[in-house]
Amino acid sequence: MTDRTLSLISTVVAIVALLISVYSNHISSRAHELSQQTFIAERKVTIRSLKQKDYLILKTLEESQQVNHITIYFPSPLKLSPMVLASYEMRLSEAAINHQIREYIDAKVKPMKDNIQYIRNYSIPTLFVILGHSKGTSTITYGIYDLFHEYTRPPTEASKLTLKSAVLNVYLDNNIAEPQQYIDKLFEQVETNKK
Repeated sequence: MTDRTLSLISTVVAIVALLISVYSNHISSRAHELSQQTFIAERKVTIRSLKQKDYLILKTLEESQQVNHITIYFPSPLKLSPMVLASYEMRLSEAAINHQIREYIDAKVKPMKDNIQYIRNYSIPTLFVILGHSKGTSTITYGIYDLFHEYTRPPTEASKLTLKSAVLNVYLDNNIAEPQQYIDKLFEQVETNKK
């Protein structure tokens, strides 16, 4: 073999080794990214609601998770300030929110003469920011939870509103700088889609 042939073979082997190294780094990087996503996903705290007389009890979906507090952001048109529920009192009271929500729905749903209006599942999106623990790690979980209400409006009486449940719609990234602005924008989109 000539020096030129050996040099060519060495160059080809070096290029193949470089390509294998680049491919291995790509696989390693992707595996690391997937493991981080899995770590974060496993530590998201999910809330479920249990209906009681005139309030919802909010609990974690998994027994191994704990909640320090939940901040609930309501859309600004409802005229409700953000509400903080601490771990010792995880109740969302109808009395705390129904008046403002009922007024909002009354303005949207026009009364009908001689007919009772009934909406079984009137949904209001809210943003929950949950500070808690999952699998031994402190975590903050952002999620859109729909508050479902039952709305009744008789023709000659005041309307009635019953809070039924809070249901997770979607998890959000934890990099939301302005939660109030986020839920306001989402609510505006939801209301526009209803038209």
